[in-house]
Amino acid sequence: MGEVRTDDEGWLDSVKRRVYGGIFAVVLLATLSVWALDWPLPSGSWVWIVSVPVVIGWVGVLAIASLVERVPMRVIEAAALFGCEVTLVALLSYALLASPRPHDALTVLLWVSPWTPAILLGVFVTFELRAAVGLATASVALLAAFVLAHYFTYGRSGGAPELAVTAASTGLLSVNAFFATGLFLLARLKHRYGEMQAAQEVLTRLANTDELTGIANRRNILRACDKELARRARNPRPFSAILFDIDHFKRVNDKLGHPTGDEVLKRITDVMNAALREGDDFGRLGGEEFLILAYDTDLSTAASLADRLRAVLASDRVTGLPRVTASFGVTAALPDDSTSAMLSRADRALYAAKQRGRDRVEVQAAWVPSSTPPP
Repeated sequence: MGEVRTDDEGWLDSVKRRVYGGIFAVVLLATLSVWALDWPLPSGSWVWIVSVPVVIGWVGVLAIASLVERVPMRVIEAAALFGCEVTLVALLSYALLASPRPHDALTVLLWVSPWTPAILLGVFVTFELRAAVGLATASVALLAAFVLAHYFTYGRSGGAPELAVTAASTGLLSVNAFFATGLFLLARLKHRYGEMQAAQEVLTRLANTDELTGIANRRNILRACDKELARRARNPRPFSAILFDIDHFKRVNDKLGHPTGDEVLKRITDVMNAALREGDDFGRLGGEEFLILAYDTDLSTAASLADRLRAVLASDRVTGLPRVTASFGVTAALPDDSTSAMLSRADRALYAAKQRGRDRVEVQAAWVPSSTPPP
């Protein structure tokens, strides 16, 4: 299966294509204008004569590619950075190794100085951290090689102009090394923050989700009930609880084994999630016992909902899994109710459903004392 792109990624790609298309168009026009004015390199320079038309063609291809959706943005970004690096290498090789005059070398270094940090920034934005570190290190190392080559070729024996070129190139190298180090530290911090955030999300999910079924665990579903009852104290509205328990679930575990029992619980969860209304909460209290919180629902409607869920579960058939049924106990919230009181009433109704034959729904509107404890 191919990678599925989210709506946010698609939107970001669309924005990138428009932005990059505009940038490439501006760079193309600027390069043509500068070339026409024969600046900053002297007329007749091989770098100027050969590299600029290549740059113009390359930027033109990128501008067209940014409009073609079949070309991935990663490819366009990588090609743009590669072209920038090649252009930079050509200019630096001219400035530090082949320039006929120190003044021309200083002009080129001044011209490329804003672009080298920009290329490093693009590397860290486009590539994964490990690849970005390798590419940034290679870029800085290449610049250092040019600086050293110029120094040993011209700097030691040259006069003040050549020393000025050496000083300028060394400064450019220092700035790039510092910038690359800063980008690495920021990227590492971002990566570490992402790891911590992912770990926090896992811990939150484990704290609030039943590991086997993926629905709310006991702590989470009871907390949701507490919140709704507290809200009802300020603004009363109908609210019901549906407690259900799998009939004879112990037999499933004893005869077929706990792995099959786990599969049954997961299947029941899937069936209920598909049949529940949007907005209701569903959680596992433990073992084979589940709780549904039905919001804006009175007792009669909750009982009808429970009977529909009971019928859906009873009619479900899956190859390799035993047919199971469930007993349901339903209650509605009372004034000044509490979660424990509400669940006690639902538990009494559930016990009554089991006593009266199982695979049925019973309701209890108010607390009724009983000498027989629920199972």
